[in-house]
Amino acid sequence: ANYQAKAVSTTRGAQDAGPTIAEQLNLDPFGSVIAGVDQMVAIHTTTCELYDRLWCVYEVAEAMKKEGMRTQAALSNAYKEQMQLRFQRARDAGMSPHDALVVAGLRVDTLRARCGSLEDENRIWHKVLDSPGGFERLNEAVLWFRARIMAKVADNIATDMANAVLDIFEFPNVAVDEGGHGGTGVTADRASLALEVLDQPRPDVGRVWFQERINRQANLNGQLFDALWHQETAQAKTLIESRADIWSISVAWPKTTLQVAAKWGLSEMCEILVQCGLSPFE
Repeated sequence: ANYQAKAVSTTRGAQDAGPTIAEQLNLDPFGSVIAGVDQMVAIHTTTCELYDRLWCVYEVAEAMKKEGMRTQAALSNAYKEQMQLRFQRARDAGMSPHDALVVAGLRVDTLRARCGSLEDENRIWHKVLDSPGGFERLNEAVLWFRARIMAKVADNIATDMANAVLDIFEFPNVAVDEGGHGGTGVTADRASLALEVLDQPRPDVGRVWFQERINRQANLNGQLFDALWHQETAQAKTLIESRADIWSISVAWPKTTLQVAAKWGLSEMCEILVQCGLSPFE
């Protein structure tokens, strides 16, 4: 725990009630607390915004510095419902997904946090700024672990929200497999992977997972186009069962999987693709 000491009167005169903020920071109390644990949970309720309090910002910054420490959020049901409702209302009002993240409270600005005195704020600011990535890294971490939770509970807005988060972290929209469709290249779309990306514990881990997965997906999609191009129906079926994306499109001469199957008269394959949702009128 931490507190702001105040002077009290005793029979011996004015004395400090306890250590000042500066003395607490020098003693590294929070560092001592987390030394023996490997997980910290930041609890969110509708009572107040956690990251308006500079001590909370500092504590998260310290936890993120520790090797092997897992930092995550726990949101009350009321908090999740409020966040989901505000995101949906913002989108219904015509706001962009990025602005809706701010309205809903998924995006925060930890630089706005305050504590009791200007002197104490200066000391904690320096502590946070000395941490890797400073305040910006904290903002990203808060966005990531709030979005992770919301992606699992906000069914109707989850994909919209997840893609907005990935935009902020500058995840690419597509990957291209240069070998597919007779060498013209085939895309893999980020949207189909967005929710799975947010299941990763941190943005850096999510980026590595995403790059490996989207490249693998592009390669799988390319194999599907190749199978259709070479009229290998059995191989095409196997690839679809292996989660090749039937919605992917070739690059140089844009074609869907259904258009390629129709070009080569693969009637059975056309029926399968239509059953999976592709339109025969495209």
